[in-house]
Amino acid sequence: SEDLPYLRLFSLLLPQVGCGPRNYVQNLEYLLQHTGGVGVSLDLSLQAESAAQMRPALIIRGKALNRKLEYLFPLFRDLITNADFSDVERLKELLMQHLHGMENSIQHSSLRFAINLAGRGFSKAGTLSSLWYGLDYFWFLKELVSSFEKNPQPLIEKLHYIQKHVLGTQGAHLVLGCDEESLIQLKKEGFYGLSDLPLHPFTPWNPDYPIMDTPSQARIIASPVAFTTLLFPSIPYTHPLSAALSLASEIMENRTLHKKIREKGGAYGSGAVSTSVTEQFYFYSYRDPHLKSTLKAFYEAVQGILSMKFNEKDLEEAKFGLFQDLDAPIPPSSRAITAYGRLRGGRTAERRQSFRDALLACSKEDIRRSAHDILI
Repeated sequence: SEDLPYLRLFSLLLPQVGCGPRNYVQNLEYLLQHTGGVGVSLDLSLQAESAAQMRPALIIRGKALNRKLEYLFPLFRDLITNADFSDVERLKELLMQHLHGMENSIQHSSLRFAINLAGRGFSKAGTLSSLWYGLDYFWFLKELVSSFEKNPQPLIEKLHYIQKHVLGTQGAHLVLGCDEESLIQLKKEGFYGLSDLPLHPFTPWNPDYPIMDTPSQARIIASPVAFTTLLFPSIPYTHPLSAALSLASEIMENRTLHKKIREKGGAYGSGAVSTSVTEQFYFYSYRDPHLKSTLKAFYEAVQGILSMKFNEKDLEEAKFGLFQDLDAPIPPSSRAITAYGRLRGGRTAERRQSFRDALLACSKEDIRRSAHDILI
């Protein structure tokens, strides 16, 4: 588990160092000249049946014009086989930039950190999210930057260790979003070196680490307003009440939270979110001059559902709102990876259709029961 924050740092550094025959300056010029960008990210692929089940992956993504594919795929190979983590000055520069960016994020994206912290103590996925993106990662980074100044070698060795054990493993998946002509060309060229990539076996990751205890708390920041969240453990995507709880969140926001927290309280924003993928339900407010009345409004929103203080029109509007999100167009550049992510997480076309059918069939009593069974 002590390597988990390093894995997040590795994913950030990988596309910004030298690789193959190029130093980092030459590599950045190569990226600008031949691609529309390359990035590396981490994905838990939480399963639709239970967020306790996950299929973690490191994802290298890139895009390029069809006539530039001969440059993009060799770049993927270079990143996998020959990234250079030995340039101390470059690593120092990237670490300082990253730390400065995290410090700014805490001030300007405080709500994201609040939600992350609130969910840390309910599941292993929540703990992992904090180790990768939350305050735990920020504290790790601050300590690492300080120690790197004195001795950079331990970090360099750790990055090489992760490089050896994470990249180039058997069972990797290649996901393409392209036209048929480009696919034929890529196959003909052996994907420009990826087809003969040297691979080595790996042991699937076992998430054997403790869940962090996280009591209710407040954090002082340099701001005259608050960023607040109240989070509950929830139910998975395939649960019979999942659709009803999503509708309950919409009704709470429309009927109670907007009026009491934004219109009366003066907050910039507020809402309720049911995220069945992570099995979390949370209320939030941001840039909020109040705390006590906001927390009271959160509980009043739940009571409003339990006492069924909403009508058929409210339910219909909630359904329209959710279907608008479900049916939002996906850009062509994201369709392949979106489809892959759904399949990897077990959100098949059949399950997504079942969720849609459940949304349409939800009654007021279903909404009340979801709030009673999950949030009380």
